[in-house]
Formats: sequence, structure tokens, C-alpha cells
Amino acid sequence: MYFTGAYAIHGNPFVPPYPASHGCVRVSMWVAPLLYATTPYG
Repeated sequence: MYFTGAYAIHGNPFVPPYPASHGCVRVSMWVAPLLYATTPYG
């Protein structure tokens, strides 16, 4: 799910407890489908 330009929220098997990316937001793989299904477009 993109939220600003090339930044996105996406599932990942490993979500470290510290910032590990240059803008993307990592969520656990089990959270990703729920987040996608419950977040409205826009």
C-alpha cells in the first residue's frame, strides 16, 4: 500500500524493533492482509 510517492506499507517476515528502511513501513505478514482489507482507498 503506497501512501506517499514511492513509500509504502508492506508485509515482511522480519520486522526489526528499529528503523531499518528509508521510508517504507514494515508490518508482520499476518497484519498485511488485514490492513489492506480494512483501510479505505485514499
